[in-house]
Amino acid sequence: MSLLSALLYTLYIVFTSKIGKETPMFEKSALMTSGSAMIIFLINCEAITTSTHLDFGLLQWGTFLAIFGTVIPPICFTVGMPKIGAGLSSVLLTLELPAAVFCAHIILGEKVTFLQIIGIAIMLGSIVYLNISKAKKEKVIQNETAIC
Repeated sequence: MSLLSALLYTLYIVFTSKIGKETPMFEKSALMTSGSAMIIFLINCEAITTSTHLDFGLLQWGTFLAIFGTVIPPICFTVGMPKIGAGLSSVLLTLELPAAVFCAHIILGEKVTFLQIIGIAIMLGSIVYLNISKAKKEKVIQNETAIC
């Protein structure tokens, strides 16, 4: 399941940076959010329809989280992604996991294991390494074209 999640996340980054640059940002964000909502509903359909916790408190938190977690980030993402490219955006998006783990530890008091820290370090190191090697290759290509 984790591999599928990583694959879909990668496709999301690549497609957002490469496809639909002429599509207006609000339309692009609405399409991304609607697609995500449909997939979430399909996966959690049984839990949603049988829940006994549908009340005003859920509506308040749902509205807050929808605006600040579902509406605003894709708009910012679709505006910034074509400008900074898939490489740098993948580094920035990878920082989301360490930030979430850090906030869960500080705010919620969740335990962070050594294995989790190692996993985050490997993930961040991989992204940074890939971007550094890509930058070196581009620099070599630029030097070769300058010589010719």
